[in-house]
Amino acid sequence: MTPDALRRLATGALAIAFVVFAAVLVRTAWLCDDAYITFRTIENWAGGYGLRWNVAERVQSYTHPLWMLLLAGVHVFTGELYWTPLLVSLVISLAAGAVLALRVAGSAGAGCAALLLALGSRAFVDFSSSGLEGPLVHLLLFLLVLALVQEWRAWQVGLVVSGLMLLRTDLALLCAPGVLAWLAPRGGRMDRVRGFLHGLAPLALWHLFSLGYYGFLVPNTAYAKLSTDIASGRLAAQGLVYL
Repeated sequence: MTPDALRRLATGALAIAFVVFAAVLVRTAWLCDDAYITFRTIENWAGGYGLRWNVAERVQSYTHPLWMLLLAGVHVFTGELYWTPLLVSLVISLAAGAVLALRVAGSAGAGCAALLLALGSRAFVDFSSSGLEGPLVHLLLFLLVLALVQEWRAWQVGLVVSGLMLLRTDLALLCAPGVLAWLAPRGGRMDRVRGFLHGLAPLALWHLFSLGYYGFLVPNTAYAKLSTDIASGRLAAQGLVYL
C-alpha cells in the first residue's frame, strides 16, 4: 500500500472515530444535580437579584466562575437552562476532541487512538456533559499542552492557566509540573515570568471581585468542605486511600 493510500486510510479512520466520539457524547448527555446550584445562581442574576443562591444573601455557592459566566452569557439569548448547558457542553466537547485529535496527537492514526482512549474513560465521557465545567476543563487542558509544547507566548500560557483555575482552583496542582518545567529553562529571563503573570490577570480580577462582592476569596463550599472537625491526618490518609 502506498504512503498516500495509508494517509487516506488513516484520515478516514479518524473521521469515523470522530463521528463515534460525537455519537457517544450525544447518547450519554445528562445534567447532574450539582449543576443546578449554578443554574439557580444564573437565574437569580437574570432576574436582577445578583450572582447569589438566596436573593437576600451574597454567597458564592458555585465553584467554577468561568463556566458560570459562560452559561450566563448564553442564557441571555436562550432564556432556559436545560438544553442550553447540554448544547454548550456538546459544542465545547467536540472542540476538545478536535484539538486532541488534530493538534495534540501527532498523526491521524494517533488522533484516532486518542479519541478511542478518551471514550474508554467513563469519567471523561460522563463529565463531557453533566452541566458542570468538565468540557471546558478538557478543552483548556489540551490547549495548555499545545501552549507548553509549541512555545506559545508567556501571557498566553498564563491566560490558559488562569482559565483553568477559574474552573477549578485545584487544577493548579495539575498544571504546576508542566508550567514549572516550561519556566525552568528560562531562569534568567524574567520577562517570560512577567508575561506569564500578566496572563493570570483574569484570575486576580475575579478574586478581587469575589472579595468585594461576597466578602471571601474562595467559594462558600470550600469552607464547608474543609471545616469537617476531622483530624487532618485522617483526612490525608483517606485521601490517599481514595487516590
